[in-house]
Amino acid sequence: MAQGKNGPIQFYYYEPRGIIPLDERFSVRRSLRQIINKKTFEIKFDTAFEEVIRACARHDEKSDEGIWLSDEMIEIYIELHRRGMHIRRSLV
Repeated sequence: MAQGKNGPIQFYYYEPRGIIPLDERFSVRRSLRQIINKKTFEIKFDTAFEEVIRACARHDEKSDEGIWLSDEMIEIYIELHRRGMHIRRSLV
């Protein structure tokens, strides 16, 4: 996490509150699978990565004390995404 929009990046350790396994243990409930299969909704991944991560940073809404995603971190995440360092999985 960063300390502000342009602050230093540091490591903080927090006990996980909940973990959703996205491996073979993960399954979509039958009722949700049925809704997905009806194609009522459009499900997309990685269509606006940079826009989403910049919106998550909320630099225009928060004071420097409330910002944990710095400009440097955003640029690093964007570059990692550009290089293909992201997960794509099918929901069904």
